[in-house]
Amino acid sequence: MSPLLEEEDPIVFKKYLKVHIARINKALKTIGDTLEIPIKLTMHVARHSFATISGDKIPIQRLQELYRHSNITTTINYMNQFLNKGSDEALDQVLDY
Repeated sequence: MSPLLEEEDPIVFKKYLKVHIARINKALKTIGDTLEIPIKLTMHVARHSFATISGDKIPIQRLQELYRHSNITTTINYMNQFLNKGSDEALDQVLDY
């Protein structure tokens, strides 16, 4: 891990993140344009995609660590946006009766 990631000054840390996220977003835009992907690729989209894919495959405590949430409730609330498997299966059972 980069020593700057353990920076105590929150202003320095936020600036560091902002610069690096902007670089990654620029690279993702190039990739999206090259592959003619119809949506704008960003770190935000990547994070949500990861959440959608990983939701029922990774224990919630591990997700909390990955997302660096200090409170498990934050992780649960965040993941509730993406966890539809149980609901989808229930609807499939009704529709496929």
